[in-house]
Amino acid sequence: MRTSPFWFLTIGTTLRIVVLTAVTVHYIPIMVWKGLSETQAAFLLGIQAFIGIPTMLSFGWLADRVDKPKLMAVCMFVAIFSLLFLILARSRWQIWFFLPLFSLVESTFPVNWSVVGEFFGRANFAKIRGTMVFVQAWGAVIGPVIAGAIYDRTQSYNHLLWALIGVLFVVGCLYAMVVKPAKIQETSFA
Repeated sequence: MRTSPFWFLTIGTTLRIVVLTAVTVHYIPIMVWKGLSETQAAFLLGIQAFIGIPTMLSFGWLADRVDKPKLMAVCMFVAIFSLLFLILARSRWQIWFFLPLFSLVESTFPVNWSVVGEFFGRANFAKIRGTMVFVQAWGAVIGPVIAGAIYDRTQSYNHLLWALIGVLFVVGCLYAMVVKPAKIQETSFA
């Protein structure tokens, strides 16, 4: 926990969760704001979840063959385009470009935990993951609340989505900086 890869992963994933939960909790209102009915928005939310299944499986397979942190970084940079498509969409068919690209944000969850195991080993996996999840849980709380506050003040999701693009850029940069730490000498209390 005293390494920069630990903190780059922890902070990056916390911010990724901010983006994911902000969009997911406000998904239907965002789509209504874009001109869809609540029924159409709920349908797209279901499609979004369905798209996430093969995406997660594909990226799990791919992560075993490429540099995992770089893969996560690329996913975040591609997800930026998903939010751009959503912001600039003027018709329903354009919103469909958002769906598969945004699914990349969630597809990195299994890759993230694989990186933790690969970089830090099994000896302290539970302690490391527990610490990470404690920090990351705050992202799940903060994301939707900030999204709601921005909408309440502006009556638009435009500012939120642009801000989330900035957050995804930071996440991509943090993931790109993750490198396997040098062997850390473990302290034994036996």
